[in-house]
This record gives sequence, C-alpha cells and structure tokens, in this order.
Amino acid sequence: MGRKRKTVDDWSKEHEDLQIATKDSEGTRTLVCKYCNTEMVTDPAKKPYDRIREHLMSSRHKKFKTASKEAETAGTSQQTLFDMSCRQRAKETEADGVIHDFVRALAYSGISMHQADGPLGDFARKYCKAAKTMPTGQRLRLKYLKEAFDKDMEKIRDDMRDVKVSVIVDESPDITGVPTINTLLCYYSQKNVKKHVVLVDVDRVNASNSYTVASAVIKALLTVGKTWKDVVAVATDSAEYMRKMVREICQAEGIQILHVKDIAHLIHVSVDHAISLPCMSDVRSVVIKFGALFKHANKLYQKYTEICSSNGLFGPDIKKPPSVVPNRWQSFYKALVVVVEMWSSLTELAESSHDSSKAEAIRGILSEKEVVYAKAILMRDALGPLLEAQKTLESGKLLMPSFDHLVNVKLQQIVGELSAMIGKSDQAKAVLSTLPKRSANLVKTCSEEFCTKLATKWRCTLGRNVSEKEENQLTLWKLGAVLDPFQKRLLGQSFEDYRPLFMSVTDNVDSLNDEFNQYLLEASPQTQLSN
Repeated sequence: MGRKRKTVDDWSKEHEDLQIATKDSEGTRTLVCKYCNTEMVTDPAKKPYDRIREHLMSSRHKKFKTASKEAETAGTSQQTLFDMSCRQRAKETEADGVIHDFVRALAYSGISMHQADGPLGDFARKYCKAAKTMPTGQRLRLKYLKEAFDKDMEKIRDDMRDVKVSVIVDESPDITGVPTINTLLCYYSQKNVKKHVVLVDVDRVNASNSYTVASAVIKALLTVGKTWKDVVAVATDSAEYMRKMVREICQAEGIQILHVKDIAHLIHVSVDHAISLPCMSDVRSVVIKFGALFKHANKLYQKYTEICSSNGLFGPDIKKPPSVVPNRWQSFYKALVVVVEMWSSLTELAESSHDSSKAEAIRGILSEKEVVYAKAILMRDALGPLLEAQKTLESGKLLMPSFDHLVNVKLQQIVGELSAMIGKSDQAKAVLSTLPKRSANLVKTCSEEFCTKLATKWRCTLGRNVSEKEENQLTLWKLGAVLDPFQKRLLGQSFEDYRPLFMSVTDNVDSLNDEFNQYLLEASPQTQLSN
C-alpha cells in the first residue's frame, strides 16, 4: 500500500516557514512561503520535497526571513505578504533596468554578451547591488538583448514620429562573406534639436541588386513607421544598382528624392583604379604580401624582431605591416606606410627565409627592390594628402556648407597638384639620387602615370556622380554655402534662390523667410573684424 499523499496542511505543519493561502480567483488553497510569497509545488509527480527544501535553503529566502525577524526584533510591524511582494517586484524591476543598461553598454561597445561570464560580469555583480542576480551571457543574448533592442526601437519610433528622414544604405560582406545590407536613418529630433543617425536594419541577402536593396530599405522604414513619402534623401556609394534603385523608387512612388553619392567612396574608386595600374603592380603586390606575411607565422615574426634588433630597432620601433582589407585603399595606405618605414628589415627577412613560401613569393617581386622601394615612397607621398581629405569626409563632423569647398576646391587642388609633387620629399630625393639614371626615370614615369590616371579617374567619377543637374547634391552644397557666415556676403541674397534647400528640411518653407532675412542682415565675421 502506497504512502498517503501530503496535503497543503501537512506541508505547512512540517515546515514553519510555509503557510496556506487562498487564491481569490479560484478559491483553491495553495502552499506559499511566509517570507517570499512564493507558491510551492505539492504535486507528488513534481518532487515537492526537493523543491521545497531547495527554496528554504536559497539565499533569497534566507535574506527575506532575516529581514522579517530583524523587523520584529526592532519592534516594527511585520511585513505583510503584499508588502513583501511589492518590494520584491520593485527590486526585480530595478535589476532588469540595470541588466538592460549593462547589455546596451556591451552592445554599443562591440563587446560579446559572453563577456558577462568573465571578469567584466563579475565586476558588475560585485559592485552593483542590482546586478547581483545578473544571468549568464547566453541568457543576456537570448532574452535581455532583444528586450533592450525593442525598447530602444520604441524610443526611436517615438522620436522620429513627425519628422522627415534621410536614408544611408550600404552593402558589404559580413565576416563570413555573405552580402549584407546595412540601413541607417538620419533625422533631426524635435525634442533636443539634434541630428541623430541610427542603424535600424542589417539584412543578409543572396545577391546585391536594386531590388534587394530597395526591399531592405522599405523593411527598415516600416520598422519605424515610415514610407518613401517621408524620405528626403538617400545616401549610397556610386554603384550603378544603387542609382537604379533610387531612380525606380522615384518613378514608382511619384516622388523626388535627393540621391547623394558618397564622396569618400568616389575617392576610393579613383585611388583603387590608380593602385591597380600595371606599372604599380609590383608595389601593390609587395605591400599586400608583406601585410599577410606574419599571419599564422609566429616563428617568422620572431625572426623579424631579431632582424629589427640587429638593425637597432627595439620595442615600439618594431612595426608589423597590417593586413590589407580588399577594396579599402586606406587599409592599403596604412600597410604601405609601414612597409616603406620598415623596408630594410622586411626585405632582409624575405631574402633570408628560404623555408617560407610567403617569403619566396615576395622574393619573386624584389628582383629590382630599389625601384620598387622608390615607387612605394612616391606612391605614399601622393596618397597622403588624399587620406586627410578622406578622413574629414568620413568623420561625420563635416557640415554641409563645407562640402562645396572641400570637394570642388580643396580636393580639385590636391588632385591637380599630384604630378607636380612627384619626387619633392626629402626621402624621395635621397632614394632617387641613389638609383641609376635609367631606373630613376622609370620610377618617375610610373609615378607620373599613377598620378595622371588617378586625377583623370577622379574628374570622370565626380562628373558622372556629382553633376550640375537641377536639385542634385552639388546644387544643394552651393545653396548651403549661404549658411557659412564667411561666405554669405559673396552669395546671392534672394530667399527664392534658397527655397530648394529649405524645402529639403521642412514643408513650411515660408515660415523661414523672416529668419533668413534677419540672418543676412547680421554682420559677417569679416565685417566684425574690420570694425
């Protein structure tokens, strides 16, 4: 004959920390903890003895029980189950808030959620009271990351509810090589009168074309409650399928959207074209191969440090060429700078490492290493000024009035002076002077072709993507120049001339008329200085 099944009364008599409660909605009697208000399982099939014992031994139960006993000793009234339940809910809410903020901090810093299982998570649990019960990294990723994302997206939707947006869309392979479309939205918040740029969608696709990009952008817009009617401008690279996408959207929706081609990408297209010229193929190959030389080759790098030491280089003076990222000329330039600086030690390593296939491939390019070295120096000198312009364009701090001057004045000047600057640096002069006349002339000829092709490609690319058509980005830049106080006295002062500019940011253009006229009446900085 089996053992008699325990009732809630039996359990409450056996354990003084438990008591019987009645559910108002059902009228059934349940077993609950006096101090934690936690309902206990009494079904024999669910192992109630083990579960009850586990609860009574838990630190949470002991903490609540101790707090209740201390309150009784101090003469204060004992907490009711309702009071304890409310306090517990408040603590859990606070803990959830801290955990969500911790998840945001990890995500915004590009740190894996699994770091919560390491020293970073231990630090938060130790010094942040509300984070003592923070779960594992896997739990953070599966539950709290999504919750934090949903809350942030709700704030973004609310912030951009009644404003126009601009779309920034770009395609690039992810770490596994799968085409990935990243969609960002740019808008001016009416709450804090500040520009915001937010990444709202990352979409993996089988192929990048006008249809897949348009689908990804529409999906991103719907996520924040927007349609193409709310879009002022679309910023993309200069790829033909991007131009086709904007053109088809304008035709299908019957709207006019400003298509802004990324000038930084136009520079990349021009430089990449010049770097790939046959006359510079030896420089390009040697830089890329030196960038990959030490990957999974610790012994080779150890030998390299020994060679550097014998050449009088130690510690931070020993530099390793970074890997070159395909289709990113800035990455190539950074590796080029290191290769030129460490040329002596790198070539000595390549020439002495006969057991390395990577070094052997480099030796095949270095049959005329002095010529390659000289061309590398001249290429570095030519690309340096362009890199500074590219950094300015990609900084996100460049205001619209400055674009016209940077693109149509400064960049044109830099590109136009490339050929004139060949061999002008002290290092270039020193290296060219050591070469035979025939080799020096060859280096100069190759460098002149490099600069000429780069300049020609830049002008063609700029003319094709930033032309003098009505309501395009070049027109907008020129109109925006009036917002530069140093230029406004040199430009037209008719409000109608700038109507297209103001229409891009507001539907109520006429409301800006008085403010615009007042702005023109204000003294320019030059006038103030002269007074």
